[in-house]
Amino acid sequence: MMRVGENPGTLDAILPEMIDYPNELLKKAIATRVGLIPPTMTAYVGLVYATFLGALFAVAGESPK
Repeated sequence: MMRVGENPGTLDAILPEMIDYPNELLKKAIATRVGLIPPTMTAYVGLVYATFLGALFAVAGESPK
């Protein structure tokens, strides 16, 4: 990118973009990870709830001894 900025004489404009690029990548990566939290939590809570209901119905369906 520096070579591209040196040729037309716009190195001053290219350098700030080069500095901000890794920060933008980091922000996108963090946003992606944070965006995965709600679906993961929903699946986890659903699994716990289904396990609870399965155990409840298993006990309710047993015949008394």
